[in-house]
Amino acid sequence: MPFLVKKSCFRFSIRALLAATTILSALLGLVGNEAHRLRLHRQVVRKVHDLGGRYLSVTGDEYGASWGPFWCPVIHDSLYADSEFVWFNSSANAGLRDEDLAILKHLPRLKDLQIAAPLVTDEALVHVEGSKSLRELTLYETQVTSRGLRRLAGIPLEKLVLAGPAITDETLEALETFPTLRRLMISESSVTDVGLTYLEHVPNLEKLFLSDSPIGDSGTTHLTKLTRLQELDLMGLAITDDGIRPLAALGRLRFLNVAQTPVTEAGLLAFRIPLRSNTFTSAHSPRLTL
Repeated sequence: MPFLVKKSCFRFSIRALLAATTILSALLGLVGNEAHRLRLHRQVVRKVHDLGGRYLSVTGDEYGASWGPFWCPVIHDSLYADSEFVWFNSSANAGLRDEDLAILKHLPRLKDLQIAAPLVTDEALVHVEGSKSLRELTLYETQVTSRGLRRLAGIPLEKLVLAGPAITDETLEALETFPTLRRLMISESSVTDVGLTYLEHVPNLEKLFLSDSPIGDSGTTHLTKLTRLQELDLMGLAITDDGIRPLAALGRLRFLNVAQTPVTEAGLLAFRIPLRSNTFTSAHSPRLTL
């Protein structure tokens, strides 16, 4: 009988040892995988800086890193931040190429991406295709076309900035890819009145900036369909009083900038009756409060 008791205890000890070994192996695997993620993320952040870019992380309402998962709360790293920002928007990024942006695949919380690089093409956006976190995208003087923008289908972008002469009417065809867009800026572009017809694909726009582009009075008629528009900047466009008057029908408009355009105070009078307590700027009257 004593022998049987000892044998039973021995079997129990083996089971406990196997269970403990399994748990330990899983834990070591988890730690190893997390160590790899941390190492890779830090390499990516370092590479962003090496390429002349800027990396920022945000946790809550503050810039900075965050603490690790519940099972490893002693780690403080930007990998665990709520969102990440990558900006390649300085003269140091002039030589940036498509393949350099492959590092973006390893930023799981990338929210804001800004690229100002003349050598970047449609192929660069392959590296953020399918991103679940990207909300803001700026492309300044790149070679990206509508083909590249369409790669981002399914990403709920909220803000899009397109600037530079390579931005054309054809580029704006891709706006149908971003029905969730709320802010759009088109600057120093080759977009014409015809290109503004594609704004019908982004009916939820609240802020629209169109500046220094070959857009005239006939183009503003397409803006009257943007009934949720609150801010409108038309600085530097060849619009006149005739082009500005139809915009008085935008009931939610709270800010209008027509600086460096032929618009006069007479044209802005169209906004006095339907809208009150709004701010307008023009080339002739820097600030009008109605």
